[in-house]
Amino acid sequence: ADKGSASKALEYEEEAFNKQQDEIEELYDINLVAAKYFSENLFKKSEGESARNYLEKRRLKVQTQKIFGLGYALDSWDSFLNLAKSKSIDLDKAKQIGLIDVNSTGGYYDKFRSRIIFPIFSPNGRVIAFGGRIFKEGEQGAKYLNSPESKVYHKRSALYGLYHAKESIREFDKAILVEGYMDLISLYQNGVKNVVASSGTSLTDE
Repeated sequence: ADKGSASKALEYEEEAFNKQQDEIEELYDINLVAAKYFSENLFKKSEGESARNYLEKRRLKVQTQKIFGLGYALDSWDSFLNLAKSKSIDLDKAKQIGLIDVNSTGGYYDKFRSRIIFPIFSPNGRVIAFGGRIFKEGEQGAKYLNSPESKVYHKRSALYGLYHAKESIREFDKAILVEGYMDLISLYQNGVKNVVASSGTSLTDE
């Protein structure tokens, strides 16, 4: 009886673990859909011209923009929402990772609007979160909007750019820490690749 109980307990734990892993994979998949959507807005949509012009003014080459997966969130309340619905994405999970939110009447809306998007990658290259920067003159709102903590994004243990910098950090046995996305990308473009950014979060032991 004891062996049977232990076996059932192990089965239950395995089921719970597999369910959690499936949910985490689903969050990664939603982030990947969003990253492709933002990238297409920047490089292929006419609405992305203002963002393209801004990045050109900041002297970021198109190749560099693509290396870091930059994108653009349309000036729309439901553009990503409609895409998510068309792809049968679980809207509650999209809300968990900060791509959409809920208004006072219970309706969903796009969280990132009219912002240049900076995907945040895990050290092995998976999209775990996003940062969005306003860039138009007179635009209202916080300069940066970042994804919330989630099952795939833990701010205290994440450094922006680590995926791109890790080989260079190993080579030089040194990392340069800067504050923000644009600082890092500009350095990288100019050949300084062992650089990571705290992205406005406080430094932790991790």
